[in-house]
Amino acid sequence: MENSCPFCRDPVANTEEERFKKTEKRLKHGDREAFYMLGACYYNGTGTLSLKQNRKKGLELMNQAAELGLEMAHHSLGMAYAYGDEGEKNEKKALYHFRLAAIGGLLEARHILGQSWLQRDPNMAYKHFLIAAEAGYDESLKEVKTGYAEGHVEKDVFEKALRAHKAAKDEVKSEPRDKAAEWYRRHGPS
Repeated sequence: MENSCPFCRDPVANTEEERFKKTEKRLKHGDREAFYMLGACYYNGTGTLSLKQNRKKGLELMNQAAELGLEMAHHSLGMAYAYGDEGEKNEKKALYHFRLAAIGGLLEARHILGQSWLQRDPNMAYKHFLIAAEAGYDESLKEVKTGYAEGHVEKDVFEKALRAHKAAKDEVKSEPRDKAAEWYRRHGPS
């Protein structure tokens, strides 16, 4: 069991060639995680598969993962459009992908949406920050605290956010999570 995947129990691939073959097999089955992982490897030119950087191909694969509903793919596409990778800086597309990632539950995307609203509509910004903070996202809790200090967030709302944040953090503490984190530390990407 030491050298097997904790989810599917298949042996962990030891070479890049084995990893690439397993990933290709997963692509044929429409595995959104495989599309994303391969896309990220191409996009960055790094990762578990040492592929030559090809941002266009990486974006195409991440788009396929996003079309299959993978929140992290939407988030990565949002970042690519926000920063203009491949020369295509597009705030509208970035916010579109961040919204879909946030709807899917990705707290970092929810936080970014909050940041995007701060200058235009602080009330909307703090709605996003409160959602993420209450789900346990630390950076959003810091923004809520700032909003409270600046008078954008009422005391009872801030206190409710603090309690919910603590409860969310406490809820995810468990021995199996610690074991999974240890496995990932030993076997995950280096």
